[in-house]
Amino acid sequence: MSGSWGASLNRVLVPLGLAKEGEDGLNLDLQLMDDVDLERCDAERRDAENGASAGHVAPHIVQEKRFAHGAALVLARHSADARCAQGVAILQQLIAQDYEVRDALYLVALGLYRRGRHGEARTEVKALLGKWPGSTQAQKLLSVITAAEERDEMLATGAAVAAGGLGVLALALLSASVKKR
Repeated sequence: MSGSWGASLNRVLVPLGLAKEGEDGLNLDLQLMDDVDLERCDAERRDAENGASAGHVAPHIVQEKRFAHGAALVLARHSADARCAQGVAILQQLIAQDYEVRDALYLVALGLYRRGRHGEARTEVKALLGKWPGSTQAQKLLSVITAAEERDEMLATGAAVAAGGLGVLALALLSASVKKR
């Protein structure tokens, strides 16, 4: 893929509402989309795959439809966890085929983040930044992931402290009931 968010990618994403005409790249600022038509994306992907099997659709069109379907599954606000996971898997397959790697890596990291798999999301976004260090979207996603990890760590620490406090309270109550006897 070229160094910028590709115009060819916009050809795929504009009709889905995931990019705007004339913009360079994905139209998201860590925002999920309310109006993504997942069924349409899936139907277009299936049609392209069936057409490719019959020799009527070029392989790059099939990849575009798979990418659009994977992106839609990751970006749809109301996408269930299993659907987001399906989108991540589709995009990872495309990365393995060296298709739209930068965009796919970003979306994989976003999908993993949405699923609460922050460590894996961090790994993917760092891989993206290793190849494209100027990606402001990836930098922003990394900061969001870092904040989520810090929040998770604080919650875990708070839960441990609370559990410890309950243990001390239980011991104190037990001790008091033993002394009364």
